[in-house]
Amino acid sequence: MRRIVLLIATLCSVACAGQPATPGKAPIVQRVEIPVPVSCIDQIPARPQLITDAELMELQPGQFVTALHVDRLKRDGYQANLEALLEGCL
Repeated sequence: MRRIVLLIATLCSVACAGQPATPGKAPIVQRVEIPVPVSCIDQIPARPQLITDAELMELQPGQFVTALHVDRLKRDGYQANLEALLEGCL
């Protein structure tokens, strides 16, 4: 049994060593560019200070409507800024 194992091991090593070498061929070096995810947004813009519900309840009806309109303009500007940042990422 031992002789058979030695014979098989010898035959395997001889078979592997018998591979013809390719003289004169150097390994080919290739440059492969792999995309790496990078954040496209440097920083998130500051959120605007909007009026609170408690502050709205203290206002007169005309002031209430004006305050809501000003808040909407602030929010729309903030939203447009965020959308522009996100479009730059796509």
